[in-house]
Amino acid sequence: MCHILLHQYITKEEIECKEKLNQIEKEADTFAGVFLLPAETFSREVFSSSLDNLVRLKERWKVSIGGMINRCSNLGLFTDNQVAYLKKQMTYKNYWRREPLDDTIQCEIPYL
Repeated sequence: MCHILLHQYITKEEIECKEKLNQIEKEADTFAGVFLLPAETFSREVFSSSLDNLVRLKERWKVSIGGMINRCSNLGLFTDNQVAYLKKQMTYKNYWRREPLDDTIQCEIPYL
């Protein structure tokens, strides 16, 4: 949705430029974080920087653990050290490709 709203006039040359593409993707990730995990309500539910807590939050918010880590970082809820540790834990547990609950949380089906 973000790309449709913010990047509808991006040219092929801009997409082929790695630096510009990285900027476009960062903008889309930021938009998704703000849209899916509103600062006021989401931040009230972040009690811990443990992966177990993030799995619990994933069940409620239906957002990837990686996305929640980024959002918590952007909101200042996690320090750079906490983010680095969590990303190492994600790698150690092979969560970047398949996270807990990926098989149980039902995907929403748009109807409009």
